[in-house]
Amino acid sequence: MIDPNSFSSESIEFSGAKGIIFLKEKIILIRRDTKTTNFPLMVDIPGGARDLNESPFDTFQREVKEELGIRIEKEHIVYSKICPSVIGREEIKSFFFVTSELDITENDIVFGDEGIEYILMTPRDYITLSDGIPGQQKRVADYLDFLSSEKL
Repeated sequence: MIDPNSFSSESIEFSGAKGIIFLKEKIILIRRDTKTTNFPLMVDIPGGARDLNESPFDTFQREVKEELGIRIEKEHIVYSKICPSVIGREEIKSFFFVTSELDITENDIVFGDEGIEYILMTPRDYITLSDGIPGQQKRVADYLDFLSSEKL
């Protein structure tokens, strides 16, 4: 796991940041729309591309606010990892974050204009979802494996 404070905007090249946001035992997911060239209509985790000189956390925070109307703070992050891009270019890095259970309800979600709908489901259900994005499902599965190894 990496410390989300350990990377400044100048310290690493990366394409974007995505992550899972816990609302009780479920995570918030987004069904992509048909305007996107990558994975149209598939179920994705929140996040997206880096703007200008944002840090990895700043990218994740901004994207979550735009997509779901939720403000993520650094103290909400319980896990983070540098990963290869899911669009098939290993040399491009992206960040994966996981939040603790946020003190919000479904009524606090303000769905933005990216995607068709938001969906709540358990992480285990997401990793087996037939229309989930395989690279994102692997990240979630790796996080669940990490949690299992921590309990040993």
